[in-house]
Amino acid sequence: SEEKRDNLEQIINKLNINTIYQTFSSDYLEESNDEFIKYLHKKNISVYHLTGEREWGLGNDMKYIYKEIDLVYNFNKNNKNKLDGIAFDIEPYILEEWTDESLEIYVSKMKKAYKYAQEKGIYFILVIPYWYDNLNLELLEELFKDAGDEFSIMNYRIKSTIKNIENEVKFAKKYNKKINTIAEVGFKDEDKFN
Repeated sequence: SEEKRDNLEQIINKLNINTIYQTFSSDYLEESNDEFIKYLHKKNISVYHLTGEREWGLGNDMKYIYKEIDLVYNFNKNNKNKLDGIAFDIEPYILEEWTDESLEIYVSKMKKAYKYAQEKGIYFILVIPYWYDNLNLELLEELFKDAGDEFSIMNYRIKSTIKNIENEVKFAKKYNKKINTIAEVGFKDEDKFN
C-alpha cells in the first residue's frame, strides 16, 4: 500500500539504509513480481532473501536449503530486477538435539549450500553467532573458507563487540570475504528514531 511504502521511505531516509534482508514467501518469489525490488534498487538499496529454519542445520537433508536457493535463482532468471542474493539465518544451536559435534554437521551442510549457490550464480550470506570459535576454531575457519561470500555475525554484546569477532575478522581477511556485525538494539517507543 501507499501508506506502507511512505513509512518504509521514511525509515530508509532516517536510518540511511543501503541493504535490506527481507523474508519473501515462496508465493511472492514464484509470482515473479519484481516491483518491490525495482523500487529499492532505484534507491540504491541491495535486497537479499532472508531465510532459514533451525532444523535445516542438522541431519543430512538439503532439500529445503536447495529449494530456497532455487527460488532466488528462478526469480532472478525471470525478472529484470533481481535479488542481490540470499542470506541464511539457520541457528541450529537452539535445538535440543544440538551438541558440540553438531557444528561439524552444520559446517558440512553450509559448504554444500554455498557450492550449490555458486553453481547457480547466487551471492551467499551466512548469518552466524559470534561464539562458534569458542566451540571449534578450525571449523569456523572452514566455514569462512568454503561456506559463504559474506558473513553476518550476530554480536549482541555491545560492551565487547570488537573482541567477540576478532577471529571472524581474521578469517574474513584471510579468505577475502565480506563481514558485518549485527547488533540488536531495543527501543521502547518510536520516538527514539526521531
